[in-house]
Amino acid sequence: SVGTPKPSVLRSSGASARSAAASGNCNSQARNVQQKSSSQTARNSPAASQQSSASRRPGSATASTSKSAVRASGAVQSARQTAASKSHRLSASIANTASIAIPASEAASARATSARGLAHLVVTSTTDAPTQPASATPRTSANLSSVPATNSASPAVVSNTTSAGFGAAPKQGPAVAADRFVAIATVHDAMAVRAVAFDPSGRFLAIGSNSKTLRVCRSPSHRRPLLLQDNDPVPEPQSVFTRPRLHKGSIYCLAWSPDSRLLATGSNDKTVRLLGIDPDSGQLIPDLDTELSHHDGTVRDLRFVGGQQDGSAMMLTGGAGDCRVFLVDCAAPGGPAMLRAMPGHGQAVMALHSCSLGQPLVVSASADKTARLWDLRSPTPVQIVAAPSQSAYASVAIEPAGRLLASGHDDATVALYDVRGARHLAVGRMHADECRSVRFSADCGYLLTAGYDARVRLADLHGDLMQPLPHVTVAEHSDKVIQCRWHPDCTAFASSSADKTATVWALQEAPSQLLLE
Repeated sequence: SVGTPKPSVLRSSGASARSAAASGNCNSQARNVQQKSSSQTARNSPAASQQSSASRRPGSATASTSKSAVRASGAVQSARQTAASKSHRLSASIANTASIAIPASEAASARATSARGLAHLVVTSTTDAPTQPASATPRTSANLSSVPATNSASPAVVSNTTSAGFGAAPKQGPAVAADRFVAIATVHDAMAVRAVAFDPSGRFLAIGSNSKTLRVCRSPSHRRPLLLQDNDPVPEPQSVFTRPRLHKGSIYCLAWSPDSRLLATGSNDKTVRLLGIDPDSGQLIPDLDTELSHHDGTVRDLRFVGGQQDGSAMMLTGGAGDCRVFLVDCAAPGGPAMLRAMPGHGQAVMALHSCSLGQPLVVSASADKTARLWDLRSPTPVQIVAAPSQSAYASVAIEPAGRLLASGHDDATVALYDVRGARHLAVGRMHADECRSVRFSADCGYLLTAGYDARVRLADLHGDLMQPLPHVTVAEHSDKVIQCRWHPDCTAFASSSADKTATVWALQEAPSQLLLE
């Protein structure tokens, strides 16, 4: 058992209760209209009593009752539309075919007011219908099944593709509503930039590239506003330090420890480097530099899973070679210590992710077309999820409560998977090429994806996950986008690209948050 997760912010049982109440009011209003109509008919027609009696017999119908039924039906429809209008927090219509202009008033109402995410930015799209039919299941707390994960001794292999989608693959051309986010800082490198990662405090941004160089820069903060005009060049962020030739090969992945005191890097030179960082200044601590060589292939991803409160710093690493996932204690008294190896994947481990820090549930995704859910207290996976499109996993993310899994695949498929219900909820193509990165927003209301079609896209997860999910392009590079990562505190994200840049993007509608230190 993984334990009882906190109620997911994805669910809205209160909204379901309000919807049920509105439905009851609609039915009551319809009955009142129909009774009023019948009474009016009885007063105006001598034969009304006889017609009313006949209308109660099976198969009978009159012009008067037909009109009443039409009026009652219209009242029901009107009441339902009114209730639906009141229950929706925002509706911003965005076409998924070409760039459109967004009214200033609508853009202002779409501003994200939450300090940790995009809680009030709702994207409504007119994307194509999914290729597979799906039953309409309103998303409530009951929509994600409460069935516990399968027994760890016998992991279940799940391959359920009866689900909704994300619409058809986007057409090539101008980005859709890309003016919602603007580039506020860009770092240029001599080669493709592979990895980006904000530290947990949100003050620093680490960048790794094929040039073997590690950079740490100041990230967007709340200290000085930076308002950019259309023709202004995007500035470089303030550099904290640059470490050239950190590895003998390209830097594939980055991860910060929960307290921002360690920065881990993985490379195709088969090593992991652990660097000590001053959490206040972001500078390197010279005496804390450790190289780990427990992999025999490219290290594709890293993930810290320890909690800041207990002072632990457990790190997961995965990659090619023997295709195992390793758990390392980075805070062991005698230096980093290997705790366990988790075998099972048949090809390279491409991505790792975990629930909230301190939780035992983690996920590994592989080129062998499976994702494995692990309880760190168990030696074997608790669940094995087959790729819904039979395409290799390229990226994976799990929301903090451990209920919803998102994955990106080599065939451009993006999928949402209900962990406890053991079923896919949505499967479709948001990109025209490989989807290399998926990440939930802090409030779990949105999914950020990056693809080899040079685009970063945002999917709206509010509402019914069994219906086609609206999505929109929010950023674009001139070459493949490799990673995208949310800022922990602002409505901003960073992306890395084969166009030799790493860029920080922020919501244009909230200029007070477009800040650069």
